[in-house]
Amino acid sequence: MSPLKTSHKPIILGSSSKWRAEILRDAGIPFKVLSPEVDEKSIRHDNPYMLTYAIAQAKAKAVSAMVKGEALVIAADQVTVYHGDIREKPSGRGQAREWLRQYRDDCVHVVTAVVVADAADRIHVHGHDTVTVEFREYPETVIEALIAAGDVLKSCGAVVHEDPLIAPYVVCYRQNLNGANGESVITGHRRRDRKDVMSSVSGLPLNLTKTLLGHLGWKGEKVS
Repeated sequence: MSPLKTSHKPIILGSSSKWRAEILRDAGIPFKVLSPEVDEKSIRHDNPYMLTYAIAQAKAKAVSAMVKGEALVIAADQVTVYHGDIREKPSGRGQAREWLRQYRDDCVHVVTAVVVADAADRIHVHGHDTVTVEFREYPETVIEALIAAGDVLKSCGAVVHEDPLIAPYVVCYRQNLNGANGESVITGHRRRDRKDVMSSVSGLPLNLTKTLLGHLGWKGEKVS
């Protein structure tokens, strides 16, 4: 993809997530990485939207404090909600195995908050994106292979939807549009805005992130 011209303020991704970095890189958005030091477990809320926003905001604040000069800081947080149970990263292989067994022939809701902060002006904007991932029945061998591979232990709710081991068992994705009641459904070969939905489940909804950057003066234009 062609690189993008941006505003004069550099972009910093406040995350050590390889998936979030890959999303920005694939979109042609230049950025640097600074990993925030935030005690996420000290931030609690029984509402997944409030929880993810509070953690993402804390990450953005921590990274902004590390920056000297001007920059736009992107921070995000994500949880998976299964029948009302808010799930972050599994505590270990046992919990990951339990969760993956529960998802068979069922669905999970992936809630992601994005905060974009102006490090110099100490202002920020934020938004949420929610995608429901529906799974069909899958065998125990898939669960054990996913656990052995290890990425499920680093993912909220142990959901790694694009892993070749589990991808054939994803029935569809349903994306909540702008927090409204409308949904875009992606299934089979009839896909609407697949790239954005995939980026959301992977930890950084691309269209939302671009919109928030735009609110703080970023302009992305393809360079010919």
